Amino acid sequence: MSITRSIEIVPAIRRVKLLHVGCWEQLDLEFVPGLNIITEESSAWGKTTIIRAILQALLPSTQREYPLSVTHGFLNGTISIELMSPTISVRLGVLEGVSPEPERHESQGQFMLRLLRSHLDATPPGVAILAEEEVTSVLDASVFPEAVKLLNSSHCQVICQIAHNPNLKDFPAARVYTCSLDHAHKPRMRLQQPGRGDAPTPRACPVTLPRENQT
Repeated sequence: MSITRSIEIVPAIRRVKLLHVGCWEQLDLEFVPGLNIITEESSAWGKTTIIRAILQALLPSTQREYPLSVTHGFLNGTISIELMSPTISVRLGVLEGVSPEPERHESQGQFMLRLLRSHLDATPPGVAILAEEEVTSVLDASVFPEAVKLLNSSHCQVICQIAHNPNLKDFPAARVYTCSLDHAHKPRMRLQQPGRGDAPTPRACPVTLPRENQT
């Protein structure tokens, strides 16, 4: 998968509910309008399923690229998305003038920082940026402090994955969810940091995964 596809733009999201989707038999997450982080501990899994469930619900054309399966033992699964606002405004040309690959003598971290900045600068309020782990994993020590400043100062919603527990002092206003494994090695989610910000009245957008979509 191209690293540039690890950042997607969707309408801002208030709540995500998964029922029998992938490794999650049931999951209910509520996001703040600003920065939201999904991380892990003890090598847990399930972070990517959340991002790709959002993509499948809001960007159906990504279904083939990001296939999801129904939880083993169930007939179907449901993805339910509650949006921040019934009105969606999307600005075209977010990546205009940004090369799809690193420039000469530019590291992957520098390239991803530039790509992230381009999205954050051009994306209007009311829209969410989804950033998978491939984005944050290449932000090495030389660019990570600048990336932290960008994420903390974003004027739009950001939902990103960060492998392992980040330093919460770096993201004081972020809502942080952490995946872990229970005694039966099933994934579970806990709210590690509540973050700040109130969300408006939502609009529901349910999507059902039939059994034939299993992979």
